Amino acid sequence: MNRPLPCLYSHYSKTRWYRRLVAGEFIIQFDQYPEREVIIDEVADKRLPIPSLIAWKDRIRELCTQDASVWNTYSPGSLLALLRRERKKFLQNSFPAWAESGFNHAIPAWNPMESTEHLLIIPDVYDAAPLDVQIQLLRSPWGEDTKIHVGLPNEFINQSELSDPVLFLDAPHEISSDQIHALALKGHVVCADVWYALAFLQENVQVSACLDHREWFAASICNTSVFEAGDHRIPETSHFHPIFKQPTATGAIRMFKTLTPEQNPSCYSGVIKKLSNCAAYPSWIASKHIAIHQGFFLQHPDGTWEQVPHTQAHAVHVSLATVQSTAVTVEPKFFRGKASPLEVSYPHGGLFTSFNYYFTENLKAWYAHYDDRPLPWDDFFLDYLAVRHEDLLLESVPLYQKALLGYSQNGELFACEGDWDSLSLTTGRTQTCLHFDRQGKDAGSDATIYFPNDPDTLVGAGKICATIIHDYVWAVCEGPVKVPPFGVVVASAARLFEKESSVTWSVHWKSLPVPKETVVWLAGGFNALILDGENQVATDMDTTNRLRKEGWYTKASQLTQETQLTPEGLQPRSAIGGTSDDIFILSIAGRFPESEGATFSHVASLAQSIMSMHQAGTIEFLVNLDGGASSVLGLAKDGEKPCLLTQPSPSLSNSAGQPRRVPALLTLQFKEDIQQ
Repeated sequence: MNRPLPCLYSHYSKTRWYRRLVAGEFIIQFDQYPEREVIIDEVADKRLPIPSLIAWKDRIRELCTQDASVWNTYSPGSLLALLRRERKKFLQNSFPAWAESGFNHAIPAWNPMESTEHLLIIPDVYDAAPLDVQIQLLRSPWGEDTKIHVGLPNEFINQSELSDPVLFLDAPHEISSDQIHALALKGHVVCADVWYALAFLQENVQVSACLDHREWFAASICNTSVFEAGDHRIPETSHFHPIFKQPTATGAIRMFKTLTPEQNPSCYSGVIKKLSNCAAYPSWIASKHIAIHQGFFLQHPDGTWEQVPHTQAHAVHVSLATVQSTAVTVEPKFFRGKASPLEVSYPHGGLFTSFNYYFTENLKAWYAHYDDRPLPWDDFFLDYLAVRHEDLLLESVPLYQKALLGYSQNGELFACEGDWDSLSLTTGRTQTCLHFDRQGKDAGSDATIYFPNDPDTLVGAGKICATIIHDYVWAVCEGPVKVPPFGVVVASAARLFEKESSVTWSVHWKSLPVPKETVVWLAGGFNALILDGENQVATDMDTTNRLRKEGWYTKASQLTQETQLTPEGLQPRSAIGGTSDDIFILSIAGRFPESEGATFSHVASLAQSIMSMHQAGTIEFLVNLDGGASSVLGLAKDGEKPCLLTQPSPSLSNSAGQPRRVPALLTLQFKEDIQQ
């Protein structure tokens, strides 16, 4: 990241942006390939049948992973052009003419200079909007007396004196630090190309820009989404089109953003400084049993932690909120689709944080490859879930052996191992009951249950195989079949199930800390950091052993994760834990220069250190929650402005500074009659 942009992807080597592309209609991510993969082509996704779409994405994968030169010798804009050419060649007549060049979405934010004699406009040569349309849009905030010059940096640099607009544009190229500063002396720079805008900012040169709202650096700078309704004549394939098409809640507003060096998006100092200043907490928490601790912490070589000023290198920003367990009700919130934690009702106030892993784009593609029925992807839990409905505990099947987090009728939050003794399964129509032991055998029949392991393994040869996802019989056919990473296969000589029928599960757990009949909800799919007061992840080796025991390293499990779990990985983290009297949530900011993130070992030792500093009691359990861009901790109450205690990290699809929309989150809501 030390070189100006636009640059070659080889310059990103050893950064998290290596093999990432967010440009035009494409969002592509292979920085952790093959464990993590994102391939989005908004044009193709909306217009291609599933088989053609899978073939096209296979071609993208081939281009981007097997031929390193595709990434290493191209700039982002050049790679975008290559993908569009490949798509046109590969799909031939599958698209209308207007879609050949793709489209982009823009977030304008206007705040022009008061005056400038020369305006140097750098258009986006890959955008479908005609050059004159781009010029009109980019020059409109400035006065009529401003002299307009259009071109790419090399064309401006080669002119001893700025003359009439340059209308012959070469492909984007690298520009050096000296060239950037030379351009700044010739006039004020306005960019439609976000990569050039970033290049100027990284050299501390002021620039104005029309920015792509999906770029994390653009969203961080703009911190808003403002569009203007009006002229629809700009092609839909242009990233300028939404500027005139999308209305705003406050009416038609046009803004342009002048980016100053202090707003350099290559750092997030403003974000972390805001957190370190500990913005005023909402007044309603004064009447609640809650304690909040925030600050920067640094680990010493001996493993101990110390609170330090935010300017100290390698420190992490930590927020920890502790409440008396008798003061709150703990429950997960599940959404049909995705929602923001700010959209949840908190009548008496409460805390919210991330919950657990859900579906990835990989899984959706896997589903679509085998079944093109519209399924509610975001409603499926990945591992195990039990929820009490009146007198019934409705359960799914535990797919792996990941840690459990649960809540009992007496208000006890608990965590434990995910080991089970046996499973009972009752079919919906024939009321046939199967009872599987740990080897997957049913003692009363020849039925066998197969769990996810290797996605390429075939099971059930010569038998009738029912693929079951949660309580839904997805398919019934003669084996052999594959076991999906999010379901099980029951194979038997007789046909025991009907397709699209439902089943009922009952799981017999080895060591639940509460009687099962008192469970309100119980969820699997977590990794435990502390259990029964014992640190399970004291070292990286301990962490590896723990993750292996919980089944995170099986091939099937790896398909279910948005982010691979690595013992040494520094990431944003959220975790929930408990003492004999209290529940606490710990959130660590990550992917910021001032707070890179934490390992699992860090989270456990940090929690122990902070709780010890404040004499809060011995930690009985600590469970890692969903992390990454989903990691968030906040306070909310109906009628009050929410307060974020930690800052969501940037990602491809999430604007920095905003809680990510998720399919589930965990809430700790205060009871009505609790007073200080």
